[in-house]
Amino acid sequence: MVKVHINGNTLTAARSAAKKREILEYRDQDTHGLMLRVRNGQCLWFWATRDGKTSLCRLDTFQDDELGKLRSLVKRLKLEVKEDRDPKILIEAFVKSGGVDIQKSVEVAGVAAGEWIWETMRDRYLDYVKDNLSAATYAGHRKAIGAYQEGVIAGDFKGLCGMPIKSITPSDISGVLLSIQERGKAKGKGANWNQMRLTHSAIRGCFKWATSPEVYKDSKLEMNVSLMVSVPTRPKKDATDIRNKATFTAILASPLQLHNFAFKWLGANYECDVSIINAIRLQMLTGQRIETVLSAHKSEFVRTKGRPWKYVWALGPDKMGAYRLLPLPDVCSSLVHDMLTSDELVVEENVHLFPPLRPEKGKSTDRSKGHLSYSAIKNAIVAARTEDGPLPTTFKGTHDHRRAFTTHLDDWTSLGFVDGKSVETVTHKNEGRESVSQSIYNYDDKLKEKHKVLQTYETKVLYATTGGIQDEYHDRYWSLEE
Repeated sequence: MVKVHINGNTLTAARSAAKKREILEYRDQDTHGLMLRVRNGQCLWFWATRDGKTSLCRLDTFQDDELGKLRSLVKRLKLEVKEDRDPKILIEAFVKSGGVDIQKSVEVAGVAAGEWIWETMRDRYLDYVKDNLSAATYAGHRKAIGAYQEGVIAGDFKGLCGMPIKSITPSDISGVLLSIQERGKAKGKGANWNQMRLTHSAIRGCFKWATSPEVYKDSKLEMNVSLMVSVPTRPKKDATDIRNKATFTAILASPLQLHNFAFKWLGANYECDVSIINAIRLQMLTGQRIETVLSAHKSEFVRTKGRPWKYVWALGPDKMGAYRLLPLPDVCSSLVHDMLTSDELVVEENVHLFPPLRPEKGKSTDRSKGHLSYSAIKNAIVAARTEDGPLPTTFKGTHDHRRAFTTHLDDWTSLGFVDGKSVETVTHKNEGRESVSQSIYNYDDKLKEKHKVLQTYETKVLYATTGGIQDEYHDRYWSLEE
């Protein structure tokens, strides 16, 4: 055994000794553990430790001027052992790659040893979202984070596919956002800004989850690199951009189109359960988020007598944590009454006003948990916005019902509301949990104003065919007895 500074001369001497079938061992003075053995006419690199020798590769695997790669490998192998990983996996990856990049070899070895890649982290995060957040949130994150393979966004994540999560850098994440931005250039400045923002938020949520104490034991991800990528900023618009945007903004559904959709087309041209129809009507006529409607508990709806309204809805907390008290006019009161009393619609053991249509997976008859799925509502809207459907083809989804509510009631002065914030008290204002619970049976100006807002919109939609004039259809079908 000879301790030397291994260099080109050493390698030449080793080849000469191999031809003579001599037995020699050269140990590198610069890198402890790197050894070159000459035996049986062969020259082999080894990694020597107290526990024995591990074969690295043949002498001719690397060029004479690539000794630095082997020295880097041996230094890294010590760390692999310290972190309780099999060093042979790294050796195999390093030799197979030709020693091009030691860090890349470490990544490949990590994946081979079971460490997470991007797809693993993404899919496990989506499982968490599905189990703990709303169906709408899950669907939005699934698209925004590129997991929906048929979606165009999946192509923006090609650079992350197969990449170990420990190797993902802020530049890699920025590359995803820049790809989305590049796709939107043809549509005009800032066309894909909203999608960039949603994707950025989803990626941050994914990394935050993976670095949490509960998940770290599986992910082994120590740093949330997504925090180093700033939130995409909305580009400034010039006059041309603003004019183009105004020209091509999708129109809202008119009260007549909404009427035809909710009170004629549903059930007649689109076969679905009554609870789906009632959920769509309740969201449309109250201007609430669809998540608020679907997750509402039966206990939130209280029958009140001697009032212009038959039911009040003490909703909350909604998606934003807000509580509101809504005095429901005739149509809403009627459909709520049906959901609370109809033998065909009520599931006694379920707390939700809109119980699921099917039992949980693996349970033959149990409908006691969960509520009506968002996809059931979405499917109806998708079918309605086709070319022959009652809704405009530009109708984006359930949130457009909310936009329609606030837009069609925007002219508050001509509608006789107290002020411009009257509509906001129905759609956005947070009144607090205690205030709502204490005001259920009130008959004050606040509730009267809310009822006026809700009744005005209900009249706009329900009697869109007659210009807002009530007829016998209303009294026959919607009025509840005291």
